Amino acid sequence: MKIAISGFVGTGKTATAAKVKELLAEKGIVAEVIIPTFKDIAKEKGIDLMEVQRMAEKDPSFDKVFDSQTLKMAAKAKNAIIASWLAVWIIKDADLKVFLYTPFEEKVRRIAERDGFNEAKAKKHIVEREEMNRKRYIKVYGIDITDYSAADVCINTSKFNVEGVARNIVSILEVKGKI
Repeated sequence: MKIAISGFVGTGKTATAAKVKELLAEKGIVAEVIIPTFKDIAKEKGIDLMEVQRMAEKDPSFDKVFDSQTLKMAAKAKNAIIASWLAVWIIKDADLKVFLYTPFEEKVRRIAERDGFNEAKAKKHIVEREEMNRKRYIKVYGIDITDYSAADVCINTSKFNVEGVARNIVSILEVKGKI
């Protein structure tokens, strides 16, 4: 079983994937969580996340190599929860494709809290990152990440806590007969 989870900055992709894994484990289903991020690359290289974003903007092969590695990891896993900006578009064999969204002010609050930014810096970070990614994915893949029609379901993560979002996902899998 494959679950693809996508969303923009601060929507809860990582936390949701971890909680879905936990809920599936309670049902006896072992799933691998695959959460590739540019944050990992930035940390590995000892540079700022936005610098990695700018590198990818300049070199289309950056995204292609990154996403190819994600696809390889997903293909190897029997059960996987893949959480990335492009998961719902690139994980073609996903049993469930979920797009997470959150109102802007809530994303600002979350990013400020998570990353230790003040409100102005969080707003700037979100706007810059989302716009860079939107333009880059259109250029590299022809994917408009503001068109959520590739998703089976969209969930407003400001309406539920992480467990509620994850329980919704597991419930949908049950209704679909996947678990």
